[in-house]
Amino acid sequence: METAISAFDSALGARDADTAERYALIRAALQQAGTPAAANDIWIAASAMQHGLILLTADTDFRVFPQISIDLLPPPP
Repeated sequence: METAISAFDSALGARDADTAERYALIRAALQQAGTPAAANDIWIAASAMQHGLILLTADTDFRVFPQISIDLLPPPP
């Protein structure tokens, strides 16, 4: 089982120290601004920030992250 999880993490670019550092920076900025955000959303934002990715999502909650670029999709029907 651990081998399968390890392979899955490798394929997705699992969280590492760089991602964790970005997570901490984003979380601190949000706390200082008084802006709540879900922990899972912060991890996603940290990963996008780390890899310089544009986040494609229909979730408007991601607009609170000035550290990343997002492309908002129309909401599902």
